[in-house]
Amino acid sequence: MALELRGITKRFPGVVANDDVSLSVAPGEILALLGENGAGKTTLMNVLFGLYSPDEGEVVIDGEPLELSNPSASIAAGIGMVHQHFMLVPVFTVAENVVLGLEPTKGLSWIDKRAASAMVSDVSDRYRLAVDPDAMVGDIPVGVQQRVEIIKVLVRNARYIIFDEPTTALDVTTQIEVLAAIKDVVHQFNTAAIYITHDLAVVAQMADRIMVLRYGELVEEAPTRKMLSQPEQAYTKSLWAVRSLQKAEEAGPDLLLRVNAVDASYGGKVKVLENVTVFVPRGRTVAVVGESGSGKSTLARVITGLLPPQTGDIVFDGQTLPPSFKSRPRELLRRMQMIYQMPDTALNPRRRVRDIIGRALEHHLGLKGASRDKRAAEILDMVEAPLALRIVRGPLGFALRLAESLGLFAAPAAGESYGSQTIIDEPDPAGFSKDPKANPGEDEPAQHQGEAYQDGANVGNEPLTGMN
Repeated sequence: MALELRGITKRFPGVVANDDVSLSVAPGEILALLGENGAGKTTLMNVLFGLYSPDEGEVVIDGEPLELSNPSASIAAGIGMVHQHFMLVPVFTVAENVVLGLEPTKGLSWIDKRAASAMVSDVSDRYRLAVDPDAMVGDIPVGVQQRVEIIKVLVRNARYIIFDEPTTALDVTTQIEVLAAIKDVVHQFNTAAIYITHDLAVVAQMADRIMVLRYGELVEEAPTRKMLSQPEQAYTKSLWAVRSLQKAEEAGPDLLLRVNAVDASYGGKVKVLENVTVFVPRGRTVAVVGESGSGKSTLARVITGLLPPQTGDIVFDGQTLPPSFKSRPRELLRRMQMIYQMPDTALNPRRRVRDIIGRALEHHLGLKGASRDKRAAEILDMVEAPLALRIVRGPLGFALRLAESLGLFAAPAAGESYGSQTIIDEPDPAGFSKDPKANPGEDEPAQHQGEAYQDGANVGNEPLTGMN
């Protein structure tokens, strides 16, 4: 039975998030919904999942219009949603998380934990998801937590599943495992799936068809092979062109940042970083690569002074830095900025976006009034921020991905000068930089230099190509 959205329009004050958008997806098919931040992808799926009511249009399954006034109605219709960020309680077991809202009971409404575990085991085994129902969610890796989110949907007998960027927070190895599990669920059990993503590499691997949205409108739709090889619309071609974008290096003659033999831990005996050394030449980008838990974010915290190292030192622009940011002068703090991985904890949801940008300009550069507002507007223009993003109260009033982009605006606003250092902790705000066909020849020059880490130790600095 095919799922259809017909002429969906959804308006918010001052914004048309979806404008007469239609789509269909059949059992056993994966439809990729592709578009930049603010394109309307998640809003459209929130309509389908009953989180929003459309102002115009309808949802249809097998020719029958549905009234999806809330998520319960969508779940009853066989529609499930795997959210971008986990909706799990870390102090509950896997089984307890999965059955929340439909708990099997015995006696005087006591939860039947054995029945709950059996329910999860049945789905886990049937779909080959390999999840222990009795494990505490807080103790399992993020990749397994993502499988738990998938099980939550399957246990409710979903026939149509929305995947809202489910691998965004996962390292590459874990992404592969989760994507393989999703493909098994869809193709072997004839489930229909809509996959929201920015990632062209994921699209190339996963999707049967691609829909491209921009400003809430449908730009183009075609089978994946045709879309990747022969896009018709100029906007789609511009997205594909980013795959081969090259930026010439502007390397200076000296080192801007040097991390010397650093050890670090979070108050315990187990070292998160051990004898880590990193060199960042002026004008260069260094990519720190490693799986979840390898110490990448900890290294960033050590460099910025948020976590003082146990041994070793940090040298920035020829100056040995105090271990803690509390002892570093304001000018140094201005020049060394960090873009955090999780914007929902790094940004104030009650402040207007333009005010967040303006605060950094006022605090670090002394700009006030009209000059501050003018510079904030210039920065937002530079990155083509949607007009509505500038006035909405709180970056989380829009999609979380827009908030991630906001982190890219605020950090340069504070540290805009030659000889500054920006540390970017997996924001991936645009997502169009990953080339599914990237396979540079051995004789092609590397555009960036990378350091690889495993379990907190430096294991190599081979040149990395095709990275942004």
